[in-house]
Amino acid sequence: MVDATNKTNRFKLPLVHFVGVNCFRKSFSACFMFISKENYLQYHCAMQSFKDCFSINPKVFLTDKEDALRNAISVVFPGATNLLCIWYIYKNILKNCLNKFDKHEQFDYFMKKVSQLLCISKETSFNDSLVEFRNKFSKSGGADEYIINNVVPLKKFFIPAWTNSVRHLVTLAHLVQKGSTELSRNTSTLQQEIC
Repeated sequence: MVDATNKTNRFKLPLVHFVGVNCFRKSFSACFMFISKENYLQYHCAMQSFKDCFSINPKVFLTDKEDALRNAISVVFPGATNLLCIWYIYKNILKNCLNKFDKHEQFDYFMKKVSQLLCISKETSFNDSLVEFRNKFSKSGGADEYIINNVVPLKKFFIPAWTNSVRHLVTLAHLVQKGSTELSRNTSTLQQEIC
């Protein structure tokens, strides 16, 4: 996983954090780098420095939806698969959809159905379930539209129906948080609820 923390140090510089996963499914910090800005040039430099320093070519990267970072990875590591971290997907769903529901129970039910949709392992099942999801939540005040317009277009980067062909430790995607290798209570609870 690669991510940049947002100016959480005394220099107010983004800190790029490379997190690896070992054969025991434990995360570890592989590398840290300060960059001056979160843009393509800076990310490219960080990726190239990582590659030159460690002489490795990771097969899979897990990131948030930072386009500059994802573009730099695809140039420096052209053979690598770049997946999206489901934790960020859920974080954005929470931020953009919670206020669409009057009752917390309604939102919990919505999230349960979203989780079921996002864990589907066959494309045909996904398409059928998506139609059912749209019908069920068409009067959700726009929460269904957020999923359709912002989450579904990214499906090939995180939904098992599209990512199962890539060898990766997807279950750890929920456990690695921004800028940290510590497991949080929220993400481990989220993992239990997801699949």
